[in-house]
Amino acid sequence: MRKAPRVLALLAAVAALVGCGGEGSPTAATDVVALAAAPAPKARLTVTYGLDTVSGPSLDPAYAEYVHFTSVVTESAGVGANLNYVRGEFYRSGALVERYEMSAAELQASAGGNRIEPMSTRALSVMLRRNGPCDLVRTTFQFTDDRGNDHYIVGNLGAGSTVSAASAGGNAGPRP
Repeated sequence: MRKAPRVLALLAAVAALVGCGGEGSPTAATDVVALAAAPAPKARLTVTYGLDTVSGPSLDPAYAEYVHFTSVVTESAGVGANLNYVRGEFYRSGALVERYEMSAAELQASAGGNRIEPMSTRALSVMLRRNGPCDLVRTTFQFTDDRGNDHYIVGNLGAGSTVSAASAGGNAGPRP
């Protein structure tokens, strides 16, 4: 009869362990760990051309003509970026005839900066110069985001775009 009290004591200990939620219990609560949303891996940038595109003879003696337009840049992933340059490639009948690059320093001077803050939109004034006629301007906006990723956004200004010649008199717009 000595065995019965030992077995009963053992069964009581197991029942107490299970009832109190010991580590051996399959119904024991676990700690909940909140996971933070992973940050965006890179900026999401879009560039839209304004409807104010003008072109005409340049007052800069090194160039015959200019094209000026406003672009609207939007960042929507929460990662800021810097616009390093805007390149214009001028084509005539499908052949590249000339390139011009507006640097970050020129963008800072004309637009008050070349920075696009996270989750923001800003308008930038772009001036590209050329020496001969063309029927297509391919533009490349080159950005580096805050995580070191390079972005190239390419678009075209051409016969289908709203391009109007600037007049020589009155308010002819920017003509450096």
